Amino acid sequence: ESKVLDRWTLRIGGYLTGLDTKIRLDSPTGSEGTTVSLEDDLGFDSSQGVPRFNLSVILGQRHQIKGGYYKTDRDSTTTLQRDIEWGDETFPINIDVGAFYNTEFVDLAYTYWFYSSESTSLGITGGLVYASLGAGAGIAAVGQGISVEEDISTDVPVPQLGFSVNQYLGKRFVFTGV
Repeated sequence: ESKVLDRWTLRIGGYLTGLDTKIRLDSPTGSEGTTVSLEDDLGFDSSQGVPRFNLSVILGQRHQIKGGYYKTDRDSTTTLQRDIEWGDETFPINIDVGAFYNTEFVDLAYTYWFYSSESTSLGITGGLVYASLGAGAGIAAVGQGISVEEDISTDVPVPQLGFSVNQYLGKRFVFTGV
């Protein structure tokens, strides 16, 4: 019996990110927008805890199907310290601006375990990661009749291919690398 491959595996965890995010939205007419640092220009936190979920099942002796999910939702409100061109809009200095930046990742993968012993397993993994990215900025100057908002979003399928390894390290510890 293998000490490194379980029929069903549910992983619930997360990680603390260190973020340095720069984005730019060019105008459809061709003019180049301002490169914006979410952390420096828009007051976003430079770190965030991100929960992550994975579920996998081994079918037969060597075939594993795995799915996973994680998402970040970031937003901020701040006073601009410089003019920012975002798409067709210009956000002027000293105005309050609200912004968001969201990412969502869903992955599905298949692993073929070509070598499996009691304490070691080696496999080839392939799959698809579906990434959804969105960002936007807006202002609303109450009493002055000013309201501007610009949003962008995209969905990107990203193929994945890799090598997987599980190694038993002793009581209750298994090294897993993908």
